[in-house]
Amino acid sequence: MDVSTLAVETNGELWAWGNNSEGQLGDGTTTFQMTPVFIMDNVAYARFGLAPTISFAILTNSELWTWGANRLNPIFVANNVRISQGYDFARVLQRG
Repeated sequence: MDVSTLAVETNGELWAWGNNSEGQLGDGTTTFQMTPVFIMDNVAYARFGLAPTISFAILTNSELWTWGANRLNPIFVANNVRISQGYDFARVLQRG
């Protein structure tokens, strides 16, 4: 199975499960997750990027966070960097 899923609960908790080969679930591993794992809270919206190996979340404070594979450099940080080690996500934008 090569499917990953992100789900935002009404309380703002982000949960993810499925394929995690590039860290796209954001749990700090590359382990396939059969059941939902908690990723972060205060999330207003989350989705995968054009490639299913990169994820984005908009927090309730308007910050945009991203993690997963960065092979094609869509996150505009160093090429070929996996941005998901622990919970230290790359914050790429904050509305002032």
